Amino acid sequence: MASNNVTVEKNTSDVSNKKGMNGKSGAKAKKKGHTGLIVFFAFLLTIALLGACYVLNVGQVKDIVSNMFVNKQTEAQSQVNEDNQKLLKTQQTKLDKKEAELNAKATELDTKEKSLQELQTQLNALKDELNGQKKEYKSIAKIYETMDSESAANILMQYTDKNQVAQIIMQLSNTKSAEILAAMTPSFASQLLKMTN
Repeated sequence: MASNNVTVEKNTSDVSNKKGMNGKSGAKAKKKGHTGLIVFFAFLLTIALLGACYVLNVGQVKDIVSNMFVNKQTEAQSQVNEDNQKLLKTQQTKLDKKEAELNAKATELDTKEKSLQELQTQLNALKDELNGQKKEYKSIAKIYETMDSESAANILMQYTDKNQVAQIIMQLSNTKSAEILAAMTPSFASQLLKMTN
């Protein structure tokens, strides 16, 4: 039986040792739990104190914190503004260049339009002059239409401007112009026919 007692004592001491260890571990776990809570509450208290200092502006904390953020924002915003100003200046330069080109084109277009109007006026004047000459040649041709062909040929050959003679011949009827041309010298009639074609 003595051996049974030894075994029982051993088992009992093992159990008490385990209890002792568990007791220490439990105390350490409780200590750690309390330490974590203490740190958490200290952190909350610090945040609360800083918030109160900010709201109440104790020691100008509000101004210091605001300036920290405002300065960073101001620097970033001034860089953005500076970049925008450079971009705006570049765009304005391009726009000014395009505007100058457009103004030059507009001036050139105005000049060409005035020139075209002058040419149109000259053309209209020439048309009016030609119409007037045509009427004049028609009225002269009526006179030669009533004359005998030999007399008309002799008078027309006296003209120094063969162009006028050709215009008068063209205003005559085909029969009358053929009779007058037949009455003219062949070289003179040949020149007139070349001019009318």
